[in-house]
Amino acid sequence: MNNSKISKTVFTAITLFFATQLLIAGNTLLPNVQIESIGVSKKIKVSISVLKESAQITIADHYGSALITEKTNGPSFAKLYNLELLPEGTYKVKVKTGQKEVEQLLLIDRNSITVNANQRREFLLPLVELDQKTVNVMMLNTRITDVTVKIKDERGDVIFTDDLGSVVKVEKRYDVAALERGRYQVVIQTPDRTFYRDIYND
Repeated sequence: MNNSKISKTVFTAITLFFATQLLIAGNTLLPNVQIESIGVSKKIKVSISVLKESAQITIADHYGSALITEKTNGPSFAKLYNLELLPEGTYKVKVKTGQKEVEQLLLIDRNSITVNANQRREFLLPLVELDQKTVNVMMLNTRITDVTVKIKDERGDVIFTDDLGSVVKVEKRYDVAALERGRYQVVIQTPDRTFYRDIYND
């Protein structure tokens, strides 16, 4: 069975309305992440509220190597990080929750740290659910960009591609009833990020 036949007969894409999830994504029920410098010092404060699960905080150097990694628990988190021992240069703070990721650049000079809000990026994470024999995919883009949804089999071969064009949100349901049992991977590609979610078809 070739890939083109699978994409046409096994997968039927239907627009899916995620009213509840869209309301949640559009208001303050999403985690609130604040990253700020502390006066004239080489310290920053990371605060997170409205957490529904653990979050991971990473401070990385210019090359992306993690220097500090910490996981949080509870509905809120606040901590001061003393970066006095780090040499001058550019660093990045990454905060990852189950619903979104935040990346903030830091500029460390001799005596202080600069946190520029214009150098902050946020990514809303997609929701991928296997419901009976359908895969539901929902994502809110932070801006209008091209989005492509792919499904790969256990060997990593692409068996389905859905080019959605320039969109600000994704609301799709894919019929996978004809797939064999096993593990599959849903890949959601944007110009900024690529997201991966594993699903298991029993």
